[in-house]
Amino acid sequence: MARMKETDPIDEACRQRRELAELYEKHSATIYRYAFAMTHSADKAAEAVQEAFVRYLQWRQSGNVVMNPGSWLYRVARNYLLDSAKQERKKVDMNAPEAALVQTAESPERRLCQADLVEHVKSRLSPRELECVRLRAAGLRYQEVADRMGVQPSTISGMLGRAMEKTRKLANRHRDILP
Repeated sequence: MARMKETDPIDEACRQRRELAELYEKHSATIYRYAFAMTHSADKAAEAVQEAFVRYLQWRQSGNVVMNPGSWLYRVARNYLLDSAKQERKKVDMNAPEAALVQTAESPERRLCQADLVEHVKSRLSPRELECVRLRAAGLRYQEVADRMGVQPSTISGMLGRAMEKTRKLANRHRDILP
């Protein structure tokens, strides 16, 4: 009767460490770029990357299997950022409007108008179109975006085309405030 070989805990820990290091090397930069594109904050982007890998490690140490680690890490980082943004919106900062106006810009009014236009463009895109644009802006290829969003690459092409057309139309209407 053959005995099943038990995994040595030290060997298993070393294997998990190598696996995590390989995943970090492969995915951390693109997750960071994606998170930065979402938040425009280096600190928040770094937090999202850290949180994704910490949760991955916890998930794996609980005995769970992840079939597509790259997509899993991306999803965790995205959800973390969305949850963080919700928490921040709950905090009302009464000084925020004044702080935005105190900036020393060439034309504060123009800068505010540009920020409003960006928000307006974002609001005109569907959540999936916006997600698609952010993933592409983070440097992912069409196939990678499709994998993360669970659709075909041709769908990504269509979403990006619609997003660009909407953006182009809005930009043409507001040429006077664009750089």
